[in-house]
Amino acid sequence: MKKQGCEIEAMGITYKISSKKREHPFKIFTKKQEINQEPKQVINLEEASPGAKHVLKDVFCRAKPWEILAIVGPSGAGKSSLLEILAGKLTPQNGTILVNQNPIDKARFKRISGYVTQKDTLFPLLTVEETLMFSARLRLRLPQAQLSSSVKSLMKELGLDHVAMTRVGDDRIRGISGGERRRVSIGVDAIHDPEVLILDEPTSGLDSTSALQIIDMLKAMAETRGRTIILSIHQPGFPDCEAVQLNTYDG
Repeated sequence: MKKQGCEIEAMGITYKISSKKREHPFKIFTKKQEINQEPKQVINLEEASPGAKHVLKDVFCRAKPWEILAIVGPSGAGKSSLLEILAGKLTPQNGTILVNQNPIDKARFKRISGYVTQKDTLFPLLTVEETLMFSARLRLRLPQAQLSSSVKSLMKELGLDHVAMTRVGDDRIRGISGGERRRVSIGVDAIHDPEVLILDEPTSGLDSTSALQIIDMLKAMAETRGRTIILSIHQPGFPDCEAVQLNTYDG
């Protein structure tokens, strides 16, 4: 029996960031002047220049269960901002986020979703299994035997069971490959079996083979578990993904 899944819809999303500058007066005194006297000169290092920059303007998109939605665009197009809005981490100035046709409940959505950042923030000295077990203990209230079973099942789904006892490593400590490290990062935020998985640039910094393997793995996670997967990428080109193109705005 298929799970109902989770449909997410963004309607007319507009998001701006402030570009205000504040005055920072720099006071210049002569050697003989006391601090409490009038300064010889006052220089405004920055003059106030209020304004706002459009990051997103009237964006519409829909992510469905069993599918991948790709947010495509160059750097500065607002891909990360849109992902954070869809995840309930940012609030847009205009527009609505619906989850299964209802206004988003941020507290509930946090429980049923996972958010994977672009940067791998992992403990290099822990093994793959220890890393996922650490996340499982934080997120799941289960007996140890069930935690171990969940971790082993996830490692198999992520294609990491063959490196379970290998250290994660980093640039200084030898460990697993960059593609495998990215899979571990995904696993850390998928250990609670979320209905929605949101990923910021999951293929960034990977070679073409590793990037394609990550996309294939995410497709399998969507198709076999009924997950709604939303990710951002610089360039289109991955088949079987719905895509939303974002452009940069000058003001």
